Amino acid sequence: MKDNISIEWESTGYSVLKNLNASVLGIFCEFIDNSIQSFQEKKELLRSIDPNYKLRIVIDYDGNEISIEDNAGGIDAENFKRALKPANRPDNTKGLNEFGLGMKYAAVWISNEWELISSAIGEDQERRVLFDYDKVIKNNLKELPVEKVKTNPNSHFTKVLLRKLERKHVEPWQRKYLIRHLRSIYRNFLRDENHFYNDFKQDNIELILFKEPNLNWEEYGFLNKPYFKDLRIAENEEAKNYEWKFKFPWNDISYSEEVLSNDKIVKKESVIKVCGFVGILPDGDHEGKNGFVLFRRGRAVEGSDQRIYPTDISGKSARDFKHIRLYGELHFQNVDISFDKTKLSINRERRDDIFSVVANMLKRVNYGGREFNLLNQAREHRANDGIKSTKKAIEKYKEKASKEKSETFILKEEKAATEVYDKKYEEKVNNRINQDVGVFQEVPISKIKIGENEYSLELKFNKGKDDLYKMEEITDSYDIKMLVNVNHPLFSRNTDFNKEPVFSTLIEMIKCMGVSEIKGKLSGGEMKHFRYAFNDYIGVFLNDLR
Repeated sequence: MKDNISIEWESTGYSVLKNLNASVLGIFCEFIDNSIQSFQEKKELLRSIDPNYKLRIVIDYDGNEISIEDNAGGIDAENFKRALKPANRPDNTKGLNEFGLGMKYAAVWISNEWELISSAIGEDQERRVLFDYDKVIKNNLKELPVEKVKTNPNSHFTKVLLRKLERKHVEPWQRKYLIRHLRSIYRNFLRDENHFYNDFKQDNIELILFKEPNLNWEEYGFLNKPYFKDLRIAENEEAKNYEWKFKFPWNDISYSEEVLSNDKIVKKESVIKVCGFVGILPDGDHEGKNGFVLFRRGRAVEGSDQRIYPTDISGKSARDFKHIRLYGELHFQNVDISFDKTKLSINRERRDDIFSVVANMLKRVNYGGREFNLLNQAREHRANDGIKSTKKAIEKYKEKASKEKSETFILKEEKAATEVYDKKYEEKVNNRINQDVGVFQEVPISKIKIGENEYSLELKFNKGKDDLYKMEEITDSYDIKMLVNVNHPLFSRNTDFNKEPVFSTLIEMIKCMGVSEIKGKLSGGEMKHFRYAFNDYIGVFLNDLR
């Protein structure tokens, strides 16, 4: 049996959909949102038929066709009439499918032919319609035929098949990228039961992407270490560990704004609701996890791809330990969203107000009746802080130092100790600096005051075969040239030294040695002057890393 379904819209409208500034990731989100919305509207009925029911969404791509299939409530007769008609908003705009254009624009953007097949629970018909973009545009079609077949009233599913794909959108295919970010965006639907996250958790779904089974969300965890001040108290070797996390309930952020009403500018009072959590990441497990993700109606909107770093919380610099260690989720209510669901409609000033409120809460976190500043802990904590860890490090060094050295090492050590660094040696070193062999990175030239003069410090990195660093002072122009060899065993044999923040600390120490050399020379030229300068400068440099 066949009926017709309206797709009435000017053909130019479909051309607009074809050329929207969208992404494959956003397109899949539209289909997943539709499936979740269909499930949420019918979940009581679905679970009355099957108490063990769980929404299952399967997305696949064979190189020619993309398929999206779910076992949600299906599209009933009334909604099927407007399923393909653009700009036809659903009756319920409080869910994930609020604009009524998601599936249509997603399908048109990524393909030139798509087929919709659905069976709604409680109805005895399966419906199928085929949309051929070229035919619709060429013939300015207003209706499409719908095929109907009899089916079991308890049957419920929706399937979308996308064909004649827009190659510019799907090539190269980013399978791992899509899986990683879709898992992140829908983490609240994939989370395991956990008392800390249950306030944000949604109904569990099964999401199968490109034959990747058992997709779930793995929590990042939290730093479980003592308060940094406790570790710095003399002889405090058994300081108590705390799990550095903070969850806060819904807060009302009130504000007023001027709006146009009946041709008059009037003040409107509004409230944004926000809740969420903030935590410090475990030591050494920061990359790709730090920063904040913003949610609305259970799914991530901002921060899944590029994290949000509020200045009041994460600090101003990417080198700040707060920036590196802090992460969290902020969930919003009473907030609109952009058409493509990639941006919350909150202006910069309002965002700053919200982040400031959260930052103030983080300065008064209570664990077991004791109040802490979680932001300070993120900034001041050190992975191997404290007397206990220092003693262990010293014992290991003593053990290593007491072992008999090889004959080869002793010979090299004696050579290094007895080498006379005469003028000929100095000329050889300076010659290598001027050649800049293998330079592959340069740091912007910085200015530094030494004595009465301002020096320009030029720092470059190379992959050399000899010294850790080389330095040349040009006295006439007050220039310092430094070349750091990242191929040196200090970096190549210690992979942790290549990671932040250790790498920056080592580079600052090398810069400090260069500056101290010049200051020591200006102070009289005795070796002790180098030591004085180094001890003065190293504190300044390392404090600046915080």
